[in-house]
Amino acid sequence: HCISSAASDVYKRQEYISAAGLIHRDIKSSNVLIFYDEVDGKSKDSDPDVCAKICDFGLSKTTALDASINMSSHVSVKGTPSYLSPEAFNAQYSTASDVYAYGVLLNEILTEEIPVPASTSAGQAAPTIFQLRDAVCRDAQRPALYDEETPVTQSLRALITQCWAQNPGDRYTFADITVELTDILRNALRIAKYGSRNLSLALDGNSEGVTPRTRILQASPLPAVSYTHLTLPT
Repeated sequence: HCISSAASDVYKRQEYISAAGLIHRDIKSSNVLIFYDEVDGKSKDSDPDVCAKICDFGLSKTTALDASINMSSHVSVKGTPSYLSPEAFNAQYSTASDVYAYGVLLNEILTEEIPVPASTSAGQAAPTIFQLRDAVCRDAQRPALYDEETPVTQSLRALITQCWAQNPGDRYTFADITVELTDILRNALRIAKYGSRNLSLALDGNSEGVTPRTRILQASPLPAVSYTHLTLPT
């Protein structure tokens, strides 16, 4: 419940931000605030009502003047390295850069792992920005993709990989994510209610694209990941 609510709240808020012509430029787990409230008199520990909000707009920019923000003349990279898209490492930002970061965040929520490519994480707590840049830009590597066997694994993996596509033009928009993830969460809730044996009934006779019970309904809250804003030298 916590994870599904958090993932849903983040993309809905980011869709609003995007529609307002803003690029956040630092979407990450530690910039998502989780709020708990009591429900029907129950303690928040037994059945929390969860609300997630995006914070820290210190790096946000408007898209009103141009389709993308290009500061490549000074090579000033803004954001958190492990969530940066390939073009963001070259100081080019657009809504597609935020979509990439959301894909990384969603995968992080599901895997509960620090979101760095496997090749950069061996033998050290945190890879350097240069290792991340080479892995993401040159080698098109991504964090280990969510692979737990659930009813909606295939759909979630497809959504994540579309969000973090190498080419910005190949990525979903936040409006696309709203449609896709809403369907995924609806199917997950139906399966949780009816059970896998009655899957065809739960999906009104249509089980296409749904593949066995999802941890998205029961995983622990968002993990915090500590990275600092870094600037590449010219």
